[in-house]
Amino acid sequence: MKEVMRFGKLMKDMQSFRNPGVIEANNLRPIEGSYYPHGILAELTNALSGRALGFCAARDSSNVAWHYAGDATKLYELTESTMQWADQSKGGGYTTATGDVWEFAVWERNKKIIATNYTDAVQSMAIGGGGAGAFADMITGTNTPKAKHVAIIGQFVVLGFTNDATDGVRPSRVWWSKFGDETNFDPDAATQSDFEDLSDGGAVQKIIGGNQYGIIFQRHLVQIMRYVGGSTIFEFSPIAYAPGTAFPNSIIAHRGVVYYIAEGGWYAIENGSFRAIGAKQVDSIFGTPTGTALTNSWCISTNISQRRDAIQWALSSTGTTTPDTIVYYNYLDDMWTTISATVEMLATVDLDAYGLAPFAFSSAHKLGNFPSPYLSGTVTTGDLQPVDGRRWQLNGVRPILQGTAARPIDVSIAARDRLDGTITYSTAVPMNADGLCPVRIAGRYMRVRCSLTSSFTGCAVFSGIELNYELEGER
Repeated sequence: MKEVMRFGKLMKDMQSFRNPGVIEANNLRPIEGSYYPHGILAELTNALSGRALGFCAARDSSNVAWHYAGDATKLYELTESTMQWADQSKGGGYTTATGDVWEFAVWERNKKIIATNYTDAVQSMAIGGGGAGAFADMITGTNTPKAKHVAIIGQFVVLGFTNDATDGVRPSRVWWSKFGDETNFDPDAATQSDFEDLSDGGAVQKIIGGNQYGIIFQRHLVQIMRYVGGSTIFEFSPIAYAPGTAFPNSIIAHRGVVYYIAEGGWYAIENGSFRAIGAKQVDSIFGTPTGTALTNSWCISTNISQRRDAIQWALSSTGTTTPDTIVYYNYLDDMWTTISATVEMLATVDLDAYGLAPFAFSSAHKLGNFPSPYLSGTVTTGDLQPVDGRRWQLNGVRPILQGTAARPIDVSIAARDRLDGTITYSTAVPMNADGLCPVRIAGRYMRVRCSLTSSFTGCAVFSGIELNYELEGER
C-alpha cells in the first residue's frame, strides 16, 4: 500500500498521535504547507566593541539607508555603501546597566535618530549625521527625564518608564514632548507637553508609535494612547482582554500588526483587538507558565523578513544570556518552525539590496545575514497508524521534493506498540538513486523523522512523504 502525507503545520503543542501537522520542524523555513532550508549566519560587518544591545534602520532626506546600533558603552552608525560600523558616541560614552538595552526611534519630522538606555540621558543625532561625537543629549529644557522606552506618536516624542530629578523612578509614567519639538519635555498647556502616570497595568514595557495613536504595553495591560488635543491631549484606553507582557524586547510592529510574547505564548494585536497566534502550535516552546524563565528575558530579540512574510524571535532555551533558538513565524500561512542558532541579537535591516530583511549579530558582535550554505533541517511526523488498531510494516519512505539541486535526505523511524512506550529512532537510512529511503520496520505506531543532511544544496521545497507499507495480519 502507498499513502502520501503532506507535512502541514508545526503542531508541537498537540498530542503526537495522529497529529494534524508535524511535531518537529527545525532549521527550516515554512511556506504554504512546505519547508525550505534555512541558511547559516554569515558576518558582513566589522565588530562592535561589545555585545549588541539595540538596533535601528532609518533613511535620510535623500532616501539613503543608515543603520544604528548600541552596546554597553557606545552608539554606532553604519551605511550600506561601507557596511562598517563607526563610533558616533557623545564624549565619555555611556554606561548601560546590565539587563537594560538601547531603544531607538526614527523622528521623521526632524530627520533625527533617537536612542535611550535609561541609565544615560536620551540621545539624538541627525540621520546620516556622521562624525565622532554626533550623538548628543536630546533634551535641553528644564525637565530632562531618562527613559527605558521611546516612540513617536503623531508629532510627539513619547518616553515610557521614566526617571527624573523631581519625581525619581516612575515605571508606569508616559511622558511626551512639546508638539514637534523633541528637545522640550517641560509640561505646558501651550506646548502640549505633559505626562501621565497610568493608574493600572504596571510598568510600561514598550511603546509602539503611530500617526494618530500609539500602543502602550504594560506588565499586565495593553492600552491605546490616542491624541485628542485640547486640555486632555492624550487619552488612554485598554484593549479588552489583551495580555500585557514581561518581555518588552519581544514586541515588534509590521504592516499594522503588533506581534509579541506574553506569559501565555505568542500574540498579535490588530485594529484594536488581539488574537493568540501560537496556541496549539508552539506556545509550549516558551515554558513555565510559558517555558522560558523571566531570568535574562532582556536577551530576547526579534526581526522582520518582508520578502518572506515572516517574524523571528531569538530566545534562550535555558534562560541564559545567550540566545540559542530562533522561533520563525510565517504570518501569511500561519506556520512556525524553530532554528537552532546562537545569535547575540536579531535585527531588521533596510537595505536597497534586501528590503526589510532579517539580519543578526553574531557572538563576535558582527552583523550578518543567513544565505547558503544551509543548516541541517529536520521534520518529524506525529505517531502514525494507517488503520485503527492494526500493526503495520513500513517498507520505504519517499521524501516529496521539488527542485533540481542536490538534496540528500535521511529517514529514521521510531516504532512502538504502545503510545507510552520508549521512543527510539532507527539508524538513519539515506535516499537511493530512485529517491526512496528503503526501511523495514514494524509496529503499531510510528514516527517518521526526515533530515536534510549537511551537504544539502539549493533551495528545494520539502513538502511531505510517500509511505510504502503493508498491514500485518490480525489474530
